[in-house]
Amino acid sequence: MEEYYVGNLDKNVRRILNEVVVSLQKNSKRRFVYVEQLYFQTWWNEQTQETQRIVRKLIQNSQLEFLNGGYVMNDEGCTYYDDIIEQMTLGHRFIKSEFNQTLNIGWHIDPFGHSAPQARLFSEMGFDAWLFERIDYEEFEEGKENGELEMVWRPESYNREKNNLLAHVNFMKYYKAPFSYCITVICDPDSEFVHDRPSRYAEWIKNQLLYYPSKRHILHQVGGDFEWYWSEKNYINLDKFIEFYEKNPHYNIKLQYSTPRLYTQAIYEEFKANKTTLPEKVDDFFPYRYEPNVYWTGYFTSKPHLKRSIREASSYLQSVKKLLSKFYFQGKISFKDIDNSTHSFETALS
Repeated sequence: MEEYYVGNLDKNVRRILNEVVVSLQKNSKRRFVYVEQLYFQTWWNEQTQETQRIVRKLIQNSQLEFLNGGYVMNDEGCTYYDDIIEQMTLGHRFIKSEFNQTLNIGWHIDPFGHSAPQARLFSEMGFDAWLFERIDYEEFEEGKENGELEMVWRPESYNREKNNLLAHVNFMKYYKAPFSYCITVICDPDSEFVHDRPSRYAEWIKNQLLYYPSKRHILHQVGGDFEWYWSEKNYINLDKFIEFYEKNPHYNIKLQYSTPRLYTQAIYEEFKANKTTLPEKVDDFFPYRYEPNVYWTGYFTSKPHLKRSIREASSYLQSVKKLLSKFYFQGKISFKDIDNSTHSFETALS
């Protein structure tokens, strides 16, 4: 965690957050979403009151949005459900107490496969939608062929009618820009569109309408590992990109800054108006297979000592919290007392 946060002199999480906050202030249309509260809270505690004031304003303006909201983006294959609830609570409690916001969109782009129990938990946490990425390559191709990369996920539960959510499979692997297109991190800020790139990009976007139920909206997520460390360059390119298609309406696409929350709202309104029926899913997306004979399942059994340590720590934490809860209901301690005494343990376990 520390290596990613402050590691490389240029490409680290601290710099990304520093740079993004500055860039968002330069253009009120710009947006950015952030997920892991482990990093955000670490960064937040380092900031001056003035910077925190600016961030609060950006959040109020919906330029900076939290997504998913967990302390981490938990794995779904090995993690015990108690620990998932614990780490999600840790992140959401901070967001609620600090910014008075409640999140309802899930975002899991890096766990290796996706579980039905995770879908059930997200639904029971009040999530309306869940966007994710790593699924078996054959299942992905089948979804493309049938135009079913979006679905209603109804995992097994006591109330399947109530416990469901919109599931969206991201089109791009690793959320990077399509190669050879002059956008975002692919080009320098001063570069211009050349040759057939504008028409190729427009066609690339329109083709995705074949893969999803929506006939109006396509989500194009932008970035990659540490690629927002120079955010102003990315935003300048995106500003140019959006402006280009505004000035050239014959390409018949409109680009705008958005977020998964806004995308979900847009397609919900479209589906409601058109009475669109979505396919349904009840099982999981396991195992994750990247290509033939490449199964990402070794981590199910690797690092057994670490897994045992986590299980033992989790069991101990739950026992402590049950004991403290008894004192709380007897009026002997406050919730703040419980939070202060268990917070460091909760963060370590998460």
